[in-house]
This record gives sequence, structure tokens and C-alpha cells, in this order.
Amino acid sequence: MYVHLKWLRSYIKLILTVSAWPGPIKS
Repeated sequence: MYVHLKWLRSYIKLILTVSAWPGPIKS
């Protein structure tokens, strides 16, 4: 469970980083 939460947290952080990038990375 702890590992899952840790993974989920890293995943959300990655999504926020990607959405913060301007450019064609989102598409």
C-alpha cells in the first residue's frame, strides 16, 4: 500500500511537470 502511494505520488508529480512544459510534449 505504501509503495502504491509512493508510486502514485511520483506519477502525479510527473504529470504536473509535463503539463507545466510548453510545447508539443503534451500532444
